[in-house]
Amino acid sequence: LGRNYTYNEERGVYKTADGGKNWEKILYISEKIGVVELVMDPSDNQTLYAVTWERDRKAWNNVIAGKGSGIYKTTDGGLTWIHSLNISENTGAVDVEFDPRDQDIRYAAAYQRRRSVWALLAGGEDSGIYKSTDAGETWREVTNGLPTGDMGKIDIAVSPLDPDVVYATIEANQEDRGFYRSLNSGE
Repeated sequence: LGRNYTYNEERGVYKTADGGKNWEKILYISEKIGVVELVMDPSDNQTLYAVTWERDRKAWNNVIAGKGSGIYKTTDGGLTWIHSLNISENTGAVDVEFDPRDQDIRYAAAYQRRRSVWALLAGGEDSGIYKSTDAGETWREVTNGLPTGDMGKIDIAVSPLDPDVVYATIEANQEDRGFYRSLNSGE
């Protein structure tokens, strides 16, 4: 990620301006929402994306569902954050990827998941791939050619040699799960 930012699962996202001597908390959502990934925009070290979802640790406390999961974005090095991608109370984000050719294009993988004392929801209709063409300000789901039923966890990769090629591994039913490839930027 870079030497100026770190994530401590217990306490949030921290930033240093003096080579690690002092750290300042710049993002904390709640005790039950954890940051899966912290990604710095390759073209601007002040723009960060915090990929978040509900953690299992508090599952047995019967707390409310994961309001606050998704993707958070800052463009000022963490002074202010917007909840850029918010799908549902049971759906968080597990991955965000950049198009290396076009700095406005982002891809995100969403995973519908909820654990409670009595059940585990691992996948559902809100799992999917989302695309932004305005640097993560707004998102839309891309579905053409992807499984039409419930999906589970998804991983995304953008080809650095040809960014029109986007790969995804998708958990789904026996017939639809597997490795997917788009030749037109996820469309």
